[in-house]
Amino acid sequence: RTLTPVDRCDECGRKLADRITTAVSEELRPTLEIIARLVSTTDAERASVFDILPAALQQTSPQTLLDVILGLAKHMKTPWTSTTETVDVIRLHRACMAVESWPRGLEGLEFSASPQGQTLPPLLQSYANLGAEAATEAAHAEYAGAAPVADSASLSAVGECARVVGIREASAISGLDDDTLRSVWEARLVTRRYRAHGDRLLPAFEVEELLRFAEVWKSRVSAATVGNRFGLPTYAIEQCAILGVISASALAVPGCGYRFSKHPIDHFGIALSSRAPGPHVPTISLHDLMRQVSGALKPWGEVLEAIATGRLSATLEPGADNQFAKRLLIERDAAGCLASKWVRNTSKFLVKLTPLITQSDALEILNCSASSLGMLEGIASTGINPKLFPLRQIVERAREVIATAEVGGRLNLDPTRTFRLLRAARVREIVPGGWDRVHALELITRAAVMRDAQLSLAL
Repeated sequence: RTLTPVDRCDECGRKLADRITTAVSEELRPTLEIIARLVSTTDAERASVFDILPAALQQTSPQTLLDVILGLAKHMKTPWTSTTETVDVIRLHRACMAVESWPRGLEGLEFSASPQGQTLPPLLQSYANLGAEAATEAAHAEYAGAAPVADSASLSAVGECARVVGIREASAISGLDDDTLRSVWEARLVTRRYRAHGDRLLPAFEVEELLRFAEVWKSRVSAATVGNRFGLPTYAIEQCAILGVISASALAVPGCGYRFSKHPIDHFGIALSSRAPGPHVPTISLHDLMRQVSGALKPWGEVLEAIATGRLSATLEPGADNQFAKRLLIERDAAGCLASKWVRNTSKFLVKLTPLITQSDALEILNCSASSLGMLEGIASTGINPKLFPLRQIVERAREVIATAEVGGRLNLDPTRTFRLLRAARVREIVPGGWDRVHALELITRAAVMRDAQLSLAL
């Protein structure tokens, strides 16, 4: 850059060979290797600096890295040290550590320049711009092909789509609230970018990517919505997502339940009727099969997964979507065997399902209707519309209690006669309309034996 010979200092003109060098202790050298490579005379050696830097900084230019390191070292407060290194070496070491620890490398650093001045804010923003933490592959793939949609006012306010904006501006552009944006940023559903605010780095977003993401994010539907469409419990849809019968959206924040895109939902029923049962094979509707499962979480997902993979044959009769369970006819004997095996192994699903379920789903697990709310007595609920109950407690209640209506259904008796029979047999009523399962099943077995004996005598 100057006419000064390469062996002399640009500033004072003295020979570089006469300069006194500083001994650097062994513990500082690994981190200072960053600056050593950046000032190398060969392109290959300068490029090799990325071998010892975080993956998020791989797209940064060596010159930008060098400028940031020198800037941080120059404006850093003089550190106290008991080592033999000079202050300049300590500053360089700490600046290299800040880059090495990007984006959290500024923590604990103090600067001599004012945070409100003309020098430090641009420098810290340059540090924030060094890299970006990519969105997860599954999340990015889901919205990468979407068209960025925004009204003209938003786009004119934004300018170039490549701009990086903070949460407040991102909310105005995308129509998503601050908490949602912060959650998706933390979950790496979008690329994590940063903006400097004083000596802190705050979440930021690239406008074009954000618009693509928001378009897909808003089009997703919840498991409850899918369940309402097909007349299935919400937990049944979640089971299907766990087993891969329905592809769940990767754009989901941990702890907020499963979400689904439109395409896999529209093809849900079609994929489950590719192999119909033979002409003489007894069939049962999915609805009736699930009514036969008692005392446990019902195997909706397990049965539908068996159909999707060809282990069970099924056919879907014409009709409305919300009658799906009654329209889907399955080979009876194989499906009954599968359901029996499931009842003995349901614990693995409980940890993956949403921990709270609606009142209607709770009653479905207990094989009773909305007129049997006494079955839920003693189980604390939250919310009003919908009212939510802990799934684990509902399953535990199902193991202990059987409803009057279910006993009556097995004995072909009306509710009044069923109630009198249970009372006469001194079966314990644990909750209103809910009886001790073990004793009630013993009564059902004895009644069935007596009925068969009477039929034999009659014949």
